[in-house]
Amino acid sequence: MPTCGEPWISDPDRICQAKTIPGLTACLAHVDPISRSEFLAMVHEDRDLVTGLLRNLEVHGDLTAELAGIFTRLTPIDFSGSEFIEACWLDVHFAGDVDFGRCRFREPTYFEGTVFPGRANFAYSQFDEKASFNTARFDADARFDLAIFSSYVTFGSDFRSDVWFDRATFKSWISVLVQNGIRVRFDGAHLSTVMLDIFTGDDRPPDRDADSRFGWLQTPPPLVTFHGANFTGIADVRTRTDVDVSLTRVVLRNSLSLASWRGQMRLVSLRSAALEAPLVIGDGVDLGGCRMSHATGLERLRIAEGDPMWRTFRRRKVVADELDGSSRRLRRAPTDPSRCGGRRHSPA
Repeated sequence: MPTCGEPWISDPDRICQAKTIPGLTACLAHVDPISRSEFLAMVHEDRDLVTGLLRNLEVHGDLTAELAGIFTRLTPIDFSGSEFIEACWLDVHFAGDVDFGRCRFREPTYFEGTVFPGRANFAYSQFDEKASFNTARFDADARFDLAIFSSYVTFGSDFRSDVWFDRATFKSWISVLVQNGIRVRFDGAHLSTVMLDIFTGDDRPPDRDADSRFGWLQTPPPLVTFHGANFTGIADVRTRTDVDVSLTRVVLRNSLSLASWRGQMRLVSLRSAALEAPLVIGDGVDLGGCRMSHATGLERLRIAEGDPMWRTFRRRKVVADELDGSSRRLRRAPTDPSRCGGRRHSPA
């Protein structure tokens, strides 16, 4: 299928490489509005007509609005390599998988209220202005690997499966809502300020695992991993709910502060971390189950306030790794990082 070859609206020196509409000489972005409307009417009857046509597009506001009708009917939707040159507002219920990989969003982006029933891919995408995914729902895995957020981004979202921000870059703060049983990965990411809160939506069906009558089946708290992450500037991680946090393999070259404004943050791992700058432990952070094997620079660990909740073993405070060793010697399998055993230490 030939490419469009028309100059871009936003940059006349740039030649469009998107595929042309079958039977026409231009792509969806640069064809005349009447021809585009007639073609999209046919798409409702034959989904194969749109295959490949959404890639590498120069997407303007009118085109986004006209395409909204096919989003709810066709799957997958593949915008990979496209650029959204105007503010993007998408409040739709997609029919299935969605690919926004390698897209660029030049203006503020709002996926507020959007429903992603299948896989949502935003890998390698670039957001030049603020972005909001508030009230969005992700039913399957969401991938934001290697994405670049040049301004702040809010994920006040209903994540029903795991989320990946591996090696993503956040040049401002990020806010994420989490819920039990979900893992959010910031492994290898470049970031500074992270705020975590609980998702409180009540439209999900009752979960027997959450019933206190089946305590042994309770869904575990959300786990947020920063494995090998790079914290820049005056960095901090703040939570407003119970959450487990892992800093495995972190090389801390700038001061990082951890604190929980509400609920409890459990730091479950500093394995192989290198603390070259202070790690400040604030109120509401539980260190009792934190594994620290092969970590260096632990003398830079600062307990700023509150009770770090160290466990005690044989009348002295110990780290979780020692309790693991004791369990093995006693032929008991070690428990998970959040329940390492021992008694909580209460300061006098």
